[in-house]
Amino acid sequence: MPGRGSAVSWRPIRFSPRCWPCSVSTDAGAPAAIQVLRGLLTGLFAFVGFFAALALTLPKLGIAAGFAAATLVALAIQAASLRLLHRP
Repeated sequence: MPGRGSAVSWRPIRFSPRCWPCSVSTDAGAPAAIQVLRGLLTGLFAFVGFFAALALTLPKLGIAAGFAAATLVALAIQAASLRLLHRP
């Protein structure tokens, strides 16, 4: 069946509106929406770090080592971000 994959892939988004900041804002208020956006922003640092490390290491180390190094960089950035988000 052509087009079935796109219908299936959008189903979780359609049935889970709580994953969007607008829905959080209407349910729990502006402070909760700010927390969602702050978490999204800190997660994007790991995304950028992964692809920057991949771009730097892929030509020198090859595919497997480049992806391994990029994954370690992303995990380190994510751990540091989580530590900053959850500090008292």
